Amino acid sequence: MGFIVFFSPVFPLASFFSLICNLLSLQSEMNAFAYNNKRPLAISASGIGTWNNVLSFLSLISIPVNCGLIFYTSDSLPRLLDIETNDEYKKVYYMLGFTILLEHGILFLKMVIQDLIADTPNAIIKSRRIRYNKIDDITHEIEQECEE
Repeated sequence: MGFIVFFSPVFPLASFFSLICNLLSLQSEMNAFAYNNKRPLAISASGIGTWNNVLSFLSLISIPVNCGLIFYTSDSLPRLLDIETNDEYKKVYYMLGFTILLEHGILFLKMVIQDLIADTPNAIIKSRRIRYNKIDDITHEIEQECEE
């Protein structure tokens, strides 16, 4: 996934090829589990664990990497910024400034969206609250019966 995240501006079809490869791999594993293997034992987990940190790190690092790739490889960036100068250094400074502003803007947008999206959905929070209330009610009834 890291290569797709980092180098998609250079080779946009890489994500499509990765999707095709993953679908074929998934189909192959499904056939292997369905016809060759026993059903694996289910092990529950409270979350995705350390993968959350890995994916967060990849998404954070991919923003400056992709902006840097756009800065170094884009021929259309001077036309987009409407830079009409023959001074090559001035053109590079304008492009670099725009790239840094773009990178900071995308990082800010990522952090805002990350803060707006809850880690736990509201339906899960409500069901946990109901379950804990039922447990509290049962323990309260047991305590009342023990007191009598």
